[in-house]
Amino acid sequence: MEAFLHYIFDFLGTLPPVLIYVFVLFSSFIENIFPPFPSDVILVFLGTLTAKEAVNFTLVQTSATLGGSIGFMFMYYVGQYFSDKVVEAHKIPFLPLDKLHVAERWFQKYGYVLIIINRFLSGTRAIISFFAGMSGINKWITLALCTVSSFIWNYILIYWGRELGHNLDSVIVTIDKYSTLFTLAVTGSIILYVLWKVNNRKEKE
Repeated sequence: MEAFLHYIFDFLGTLPPVLIYVFVLFSSFIENIFPPFPSDVILVFLGTLTAKEAVNFTLVQTSATLGGSIGFMFMYYVGQYFSDKVVEAHKIPFLPLDKLHVAERWFQKYGYVLIIINRFLSGTRAIISFFAGMSGINKWITLALCTVSSFIWNYILIYWGRELGHNLDSVIVTIDKYSTLFTLAVTGSIILYVLWKVNNRKEKE
């Protein structure tokens, strides 16, 4: 991965600003479909270029936010398609339909919160957008919330890169640690909440 990142950095250094903005949009889009794609690290690197005025901070921010929102909604519609065309037709035998409906109801109840924090969760963005589509929650609210989430996270990364770009490797390591810890904390909280709800239901029964 490190060699791949250095290749991307070298490649970006050869592009004119307009093509860099296009690349940012594409990388932010594709990361919603293929989560291992290192779009966060790329944004940090581009933050260092904004400090040198090689690219414009606002245009990098806008391109990344637009790409992230388009990618999120793309997976939203993929999830919607699978819900309508595949799951209801019982084409996934190992996935019980009643269990899926339970998951959909949970997402309809708490999905907007997950969408708001989705950009801060490492490796789960495609899953959240997919289930957002499967649950059938309002697409316009989903678009607004995923755009806000993307805007805030992208701003943090680009600003961080601009301010601390002289020590890029340290910033990248910190991002990895933060993403892992934040994801574990949120996942653990959700599991504990579900266990608490299940235990309460058993006690009432």
